[in-house]
Amino acid sequence: MSGDLVNGMQLPSIMGQDLTITEIGGQYFVDDAQIIATNYLADNGVVHIIDAALAPEGVPEATVMSIISDNEEFSLFEEAVRSAYLDDDLIGQPTINTNGGEPGPFTVFAPTNAAMIEYADIIEMSIEELLTSQYIEDIVNNHIVESEFIYQSGSFSTEPSLENNLGELLSITVDFDSLVNYVNDVNIVNLDLLAFNGVVHAI
Repeated sequence: MSGDLVNGMQLPSIMGQDLTITEIGGQYFVDDAQIIATNYLADNGVVHIIDAALAPEGVPEATVMSIISDNEEFSLFEEAVRSAYLDDDLIGQPTINTNGGEPGPFTVFAPTNAAMIEYADIIEMSIEELLTSQYIEDIVNNHIVESEFIYQSGSFSTEPSLENNLGELLSITVDFDSLVNYVNDVNIVNLDLLAFNGVVHAI
């Protein structure tokens, strides 16, 4: 009960991590969250309401969008995502909000800047023309899988294909001799950049 909470108390969570109770000016906090209402009694315990979510230690702090925007190798893909107006979707955090109508989770195959430039050359466009073209939304959605699950590299051997946001199948293959992973025959050069709302693989 609230009357049992004292400054400095540590309570082990079900995750096995200690939650620290702090008293500041008569207000009580659990870790960094303020306790704003207390003592909702139930048959099997008590509920206190707090004003922030408590992420367990070791849980990723980023979203897939912040992973993309924080990595210089993805700066052109970031521009493409923003041009396609998908950045707000990729910022959502459904994995901690039980996906209550929010977009995601996402598995994103993010092309590096070199890959974006090479693609623009192949279709005989400048990178500026590509990023402002009428096709940019489809190009970005071709790299995004939105599903109930996120697909880390450990699942690639059991998931031969993934349906992207265009409703098309991305073929996943693993070369067990070289330990190289491919999506649609494109080399995945960096794996498993984890986020709250999904995972990013660099291609």
